[in-house]
This record gives sequence, C-alpha cells and structure tokens, in this order.
Amino acid sequence: MKRKVKTAQIAKEDPRESDEQKIVFQWLEANNIFSWHTPNELGRSGAWKFSSILRAIGKRKGIHDLTIPDPAPANGKSTALEMKKVGGGKISAEQKIIHDRMRQCGWNVIIGRGADDAIRQLKELGYGSARRDHEI
Repeated sequence: MKRKVKTAQIAKEDPRESDEQKIVFQWLEANNIFSWHTPNELGRSGAWKFSSILRAIGKRKGIHDLTIPDPAPANGKSTALEMKKVGGGKISAEQKIIHDRMRQCGWNVIIGRGADDAIRQLKELGYGSARRDHEI
C-alpha cells in the first residue's frame, strides 16, 4: 500500500527553487541590499499572445533570478544570482550564454544551490557585512 505524503512535508524535504529564492530575497532586504527579481517565468505556459508581447518588449531566455546592482564590497562588481534547487536543477544553454555575457560586462555571477549556498556566496563577496544607510 502506498503511503500518502502531505504537501507541507514535501515542501520541507524538497523545497522549491522559489521557496529558496524567497529566503535569499528576505536576507537581501534585511541587509538593505538593493535587488529585484525579473519575472521571466511569466508567459511560459500562458497564452501565446502574452508570451509574444513579453519577447517583443525584451524578455530573454536564461536571465538570472535575482539582480543585485549594489556593488559587492569584495570587488566592486554588481551581481547576478541564479537560483537552483538543492541537489538539482541544471543550467540551461541560454543561461550559460547570459552568464558569460554578464561576466563580460563586469558582473559577478553566482549559482546558488539553495538559499544557504547562495547566502554563503553573497557573504564571500562581502554582502551583508556592512550596514547600508540608503533606502529605496
């Protein structure tokens, strides 16, 4: 007999990428680090017309999950953060191209495999180590 697993239990054992990203965004906000998410997932499974409008106004495949224009204290570069699930998730060909282009433009690119890994890498770049006085 198969045992049913509750949704909350699945989320706890295997958090979604979006759950991990929420934690990272909350950490960035708590440290007053200017960042945003570009909702590139909109239009993926939606109406064809909506998807075509998004592409026409600049939607790009492979864009990272979080943009952090605040310069990293360790090297003075802005940071693009791509989130992946812990123990899963592959970087697509489009993402590799975008990541390479971001690096050519002088950006840090982080691939965070879960919130803990992403925050660890952000801390290595010096984010969260100094009080920031600016507000949005």
